[in-house]
Amino acid sequence: MSRREERERRKQESIAKQRARLKADQSQSEKIPRAQKQDDSENKTVQWCFRLFDHSKDWRTGSIDHVGFCEAGGHFKDYSQRTWSEIRSRGDRDHPISCGKLRIEVINRLKELKLDDVDEIWSFHFSSRCRLWGIKLGHIMQVLWWDPDHQVYPVAKKNT
Repeated sequence: MSRREERERRKQESIAKQRARLKADQSQSEKIPRAQKQDDSENKTVQWCFRLFDHSKDWRTGSIDHVGFCEAGGHFKDYSQRTWSEIRSRGDRDHPISCGKLRIEVINRLKELKLDDVDEIWSFHFSSRCRLWGIKLGHIMQVLWWDPDHQVYPVAKKNT
């Protein structure tokens, strides 16, 4: 057998072994597409990110009595110790709101920020009027707005 024939034979054997290994791997484990992997963000604690924070929009109505940074920091610390599933269980306080339900001014601001492809934004209840708004990406909350006067999504008071 010539060298050329020997090389060709080894190449064919190598290809046959690779095919056999590939076939064995496929039969042993079923591949799961990335899009179908289980999202475990609900079991992780909240992390805050201010990369999207919109400091150009002020949602205040003119009053000057607002929660201070230290008080807001206390809320951030408290939420950072909770998992998303714990936060969702308190749905009357902190919850997502469909962007279709928002005021037109808010929707327009999302368009200006090129965030109009978002389906929902989250509202965090810090006090009777103060809200923090953001977009949930996995277990990270991308903070958008500080809303001290509840202007992003005003609701009528209960029993009034």
